[in-house]
Amino acid sequence: IGDGIYAISNASNALKQNQISNCLLEVPQKVKVELDNGALTLEAGSVVIVPYGTSAPTMEIGETLNEGEIVDISWDGEKLFYYVKYDSDKVYSYTPSSSYDDVCFIASGGYALSRGISSWFSGSSAPDYERQYQQWYDTMNNIVKHSSDYGQSWTSYDSFPFCVASVTQSVGYINIKNIFNGFGFIGSTIWCDKGVKGLASNGRNADGSLKNIEYTFSKLTLMTANVGQRMYLYRLVGYETACRYEYLYIQDEQPDASDFNYTGTNAWFSPRDNYWRIYEDGDWNIVSLIPCAYADCGLTTAEYYRPNTFKTKQSFQALDYNDTEFIAHQAMPGSNYISLSLPASEGTLVAPADGYAVINASSNTANAYISLNIKDSTNTIGILQDLKMVPETGKVIATSLPVSKGEIIQVGYYGISLNSFRFVYANGSI
Repeated sequence: IGDGIYAISNASNALKQNQISNCLLEVPQKVKVELDNGALTLEAGSVVIVPYGTSAPTMEIGETLNEGEIVDISWDGEKLFYYVKYDSDKVYSYTPSSSYDDVCFIASGGYALSRGISSWFSGSSAPDYERQYQQWYDTMNNIVKHSSDYGQSWTSYDSFPFCVASVTQSVGYINIKNIFNGFGFIGSTIWCDKGVKGLASNGRNADGSLKNIEYTFSKLTLMTANVGQRMYLYRLVGYETACRYEYLYIQDEQPDASDFNYTGTNAWFSPRDNYWRIYEDGDWNIVSLIPCAYADCGLTTAEYYRPNTFKTKQSFQALDYNDTEFIAHQAMPGSNYISLSLPASEGTLVAPADGYAVINASSNTANAYISLNIKDSTNTIGILQDLKMVPETGKVIATSLPVSKGEIIQVGYYGISLNSFRFVYANGSI
């Protein structure tokens, strides 16, 4: 945010901290998740967060909780969180009866579990929406619970979710939408983890360069939204509290107070002087903030609500110019895939993520062929297409095509026996 980013010299090999502000420098990478043919795996070495009430810690680092090892603790005098590490993979799979987004977590028994995102709640009292298989973050007691009935009974001390993934009917997991490293949400509550490091704007130096504060947060903080509320999550430097400002102004000139919708929810960043200000008691007061994340708490039915959008890139994280090899690697095919059902010839399907559609078959007749095409919304064949043909029977024939998430893939074939039809995920799509 601001004009500091435009001051970066092309001769520099790295982003300099007096040329950028309002960004994340480091985000703890405690969770790694993979997909493999419809199954989801929380990989060995991953760490999940377990909310554990409102009393001071009674367990220590190295003790066992939920079949894992406590490796860190966050206690702010009000809410306790244990960080639990697992030294073996936690694999979870099932055959869903419909398609939806799924929330994945580690249950108090130490096994991976999930709940549909529409059955996901947070608040000080149990949800009154009658639905089987619910999950609830009890904000009053700081405990995550799940129910296998209709809310008559609850199992306590589950972890915060570690990801949101999409499932397809009769297939299983096909796409990971959010991995909760550094930031996450549960119901209408969004959290920012300890260990997140950022730059807070702090004016300008005499030579015009940006003067910033580098800060690493030492505890987990969270905040709960209201129905239908957009929420930009910030961390207040020094006090280490979470705060939100729904109405943002990014401009040099002071905003007109007559335009404000609600008192106490307005924030203004001036790129000219590199300061954040919030509107309180009739005046703009300078504060030291680090923008962290964004969530949109949309009203989905009359009975319940949840954040339906989460973007950790609302504020940016700096990459060194020398990271180009890493960035390019994210577009290459990875080792994870799902098996797809072959539609009728010239039928279509939608790419679940960035990756590669791959067909392998054997010819049953002369001039057998397979083809893959990308089609646009008007059903016109796009620029990418590939067709392979063999003149003889009994030959292996294969083709692949890179695709972006959401693109329409048309599949054509004649005279073949299918060996496999897969979607291979790009490295950066999981």
